[in-house]
Amino acid sequence: MKRTLVASTTAVTVVIVALLIASTTTAGLGSLRAIQATLLRTLHSAGLVTDAHAGGGGVSMSSGPGTSEPATVQIGSSAKLIARVFAAVPVTVTCAPLPAPVAYGGISVQLLQAQGRTVVQGYGFVSLPATACNGSASTYTVDVYPPMNASGTTVPYRGGSAAASAFVYACDSSNDCATGSAGPQKIRISG
Repeated sequence: MKRTLVASTTAVTVVIVALLIASTTTAGLGSLRAIQATLLRTLHSAGLVTDAHAGGGGVSMSSGPGTSEPATVQIGSSAKLIARVFAAVPVTVTCAPLPAPVAYGGISVQLLQAQGRTVVQGYGFVSLPATACNGSASTYTVDVYPPMNASGTTVPYRGGSAAASAFVYACDSSNDCATGSAGPQKIRISG
């Protein structure tokens, strides 16, 4: 069971990263919307989707035996530039209590910023605490770092506009999970 869970979690992470990358182009975004509609129909027919909502591009899902509620995800309108290199992005998460405390979960953020002919694309992740799903809104800061190239250098973020997407998951030890996403949406990096 644990081996299956690890393999499933790894596969989901790879798929999420691929989806976030595909969302950076108009054609890719159109394809993702078609895939999303098909996936939602399939999950709904299996009884795994409890809620899907429009606005902000977000989708909330519940998995497991259906006892958990979806997570609501909101990305802050501004991020703080830290040390002129990376961005601290605030993400607010609200989810109803799971049957047991959160055993594993986290927030993944993708941040894109156009700089001339270059698009700086970085990712960040923060784990959720066991008390994350308590019915109240909690804001977490996700540090998003730009990637290094083969020579060991990076193009840092700058103050200005950027696009952010976030995905949240929180699961208890019985694999009752609450998930949700937000974005892509425009935010401002300052500092």
